[in-house]
Amino acid sequence: MAGVKDRVPIVTGCAGSLGRVQSKTLAENGAKTIITDIDREGGEKLAETLRKEGLDVAFVPHDVTREEDWVAVMLAAVERHGRIDIL
Repeated sequence: MAGVKDRVPIVTGCAGSLGRVQSKTLAENGAKTIITDIDREGGEKLAETLRKEGLDVAFVPHDVTREEDWVAVMLAAVERHGRIDIL
């Protein structure tokens, strides 16, 4: 996955199969990945697993149907990395 090193992606649905694979792939390729899901336990578990592998991952709880959750995710990404590159 060329071109994602040091980029800041946001991956929604990280606790599901596709989101988990996307999150891991981006992080393994050097992206500073923000992962989100409505399933707090699943998201936190994935973030912990990926951080133990030395990957730059942060989890933010997120219900994609709630505008205030989108604001919280965007603010978390900008506060942590100064920008958002990929949604």
